Amino acid sequence: MVVRAPVLTLLLVILLGAVGVAKEPPQTPRQQVAVEVIRAFRESNHARVAELASQPVPDPWGVAETLCHQEEWAAARAFAKATTGLATETLAAYVRGREGTQPDAAAWDALGKLEAALTGKQWDVALQIAAPFEDDLDTVLRIEIRFRRAWALKHSQKLTKAAAAFESAARGAQVLGWRAAVLAGLKEAGGCAWDQHDYATAFGLWDEGAAAARQLGALGEAATLLDLAGRAAMIQGRTSRALDVLTRRVEVLGSVPGAQMLPDALLSLGDLHLQLADFDQARKCFKKAERRAAKAQPAQPLMAAQARLGLGNVDRNEGNFEDARAHIEHALSVFREYGAEEQEASALSARAVLHELQGAYARSFRDHRAVFAIATTSRFPQTRAPKLNNLGNLEMRLGDLGRAQDHYAEAH
Repeated sequence: MVVRAPVLTLLLVILLGAVGVAKEPPQTPRQQVAVEVIRAFRESNHARVAELASQPVPDPWGVAETLCHQEEWAAARAFAKATTGLATETLAAYVRGREGTQPDAAAWDALGKLEAALTGKQWDVALQIAAPFEDDLDTVLRIEIRFRRAWALKHSQKLTKAAAAFESAARGAQVLGWRAAVLAGLKEAGGCAWDQHDYATAFGLWDEGAAAARQLGALGEAATLLDLAGRAAMIQGRTSRALDVLTRRVEVLGSVPGAQMLPDALLSLGDLHLQLADFDQARKCFKKAERRAAKAQPAQPLMAAQARLGLGNVDRNEGNFEDARAHIEHALSVFREYGAEEQEASALSARAVLHELQGAYARSFRDHRAVFAIATTSRFPQTRAPKLNNLGNLEMRLGDLGRAQDHYAEAH
């Protein structure tokens, strides 16, 4: 029997499909960029190499590692030299150190399998893949494997081990000069420590991470980490540390034109000064926050109203009750206009305290009752018990012992 060519072609297609001819997996973004770098370098298109090197995503260190793995040493050198900022010197030195070394085929294969396992949420599989790479953290590839092991541990709720893995990845990256990875590792390690209520460790890691972010020029990330460090200090009662990091947060954001989070940073710092009874500094922070919120693009009316509430609390503490009432009433009207329940509850609480200081216990009771209603029906039920205690205290002052006892009992 003679088999015509078209039929033979069809049979070959069917047979090859049946035995499952292996297909190349799709290229990752950094592999795609590496291909473009090689092409541009070979065409002496230096402008294109520089353009690719200036992109923050994918991470230039990962692209350079891909070029080294492919033993494209000249292209890797050109790419590293074309990077911008602090990465240029450290990445160029890393590439020089890698030149001539053998490709780490086992680690490269493991990285691909880790990506697949993590995408499929197969945490135990990911940990098994990463297990043989526990020791050396002397290349970008090995550090990337450590990061993925840390993520698998975190998703498995093995937070102590995850924190250690993230921090060790950061320390390895620190040796290489890979600052973006240092920042990522310290931030995640701090988060794992926080989740375990180890606030002192979280503070240290986030404070160090903020310094790394400032070195990298990532000022927004530095401000975020300083905010987190401030919270960790506050929860420990370390007010002097909190004051230091929150002051630095304001300084960082103040150096960024149009920083949207500056009013928030000023409010946090003002609240801390208020807590420390430094009313002059608190007032300065709240006034500046109000101005910045009003000038922001777009405007931030809720932030401005929170600043007015802060000014009301300052005036109340200084005995300026009429000024305090004006600030609080203004803030309350804005919160209600925008349906901001949590802030509305804060303003009602501030007004309730003001009524109480002036001996208007019935008015104070009504405001506390309104706060309790918000706490009961809104997204903030955690405030319910304290509000019930406040209601009990006011019932005592109004002479209704029975209702006071009912509120106390419900609170507990």
